[in-house]
Amino acid sequence: MQEWIIVGLGNPGDAYEKTRHNVGRRAVFLFAGEDAAQVFARDATCNATTAILDTQGDNQITLVLPDTFMNHSGASVAPFFRGAQKETNLIVVYDDLDISFGRIKISFGRNSGGHKGVSSIISTLGTKDFIRVRIGVAPTTPTGEKKVLHGEKKVNDFLLGNFTTREEKKLPELLTQVHAILNCIIHKGYTHAMQKYNTRT
Repeated sequence: MQEWIIVGLGNPGDAYEKTRHNVGRRAVFLFAGEDAAQVFARDATCNATTAILDTQGDNQITLVLPDTFMNHSGASVAPFFRGAQKETNLIVVYDDLDISFGRIKISFGRNSGGHKGVSSIISTLGTKDFIRVRIGVAPTTPTGEKKVLHGEKKVNDFLLGNFTTREEKKLPELLTQVHAILNCIIHKGYTHAMQKYNTRT
């Protein structure tokens, strides 16, 4: 049986629920399906909200939503890798300011790109060899070109701000695509998923 750990990065609490920085957490929550609210439960041992999906197949899937706040996400992920579990079966889903809103990219073994949640996981696990599903949140021009934000305060304010009304209307489509990407990675591998989905972005 293949064991998968899927982590949705974000911050706990209602105040952060609809912020751009929480889109990874939101995507993984929805991956649990229509009964997500009943499936997830608080796990004090890893300081996270977790769920184990019944796949009725050859895969065991554990969903992890760290409750440590973004910068300490690694503390919630580490307990799942203290035995024989391999980090290559770890999928981290998160917001990416280097990618335009509306785009999603899959990658493996790259650096954090400045994302503090990913940095925490790399530092805690001692490896960067895990799968990433990066959901673009960067603002765009009317022609679709990515805007670059300058200054730490401007970046933080943007990430901790809610999606615009226009973006919220597009989010269901994007989160549905994340669902398809995760299923593709689990059943066909991340290289296949990259070939299929990265070409679209």
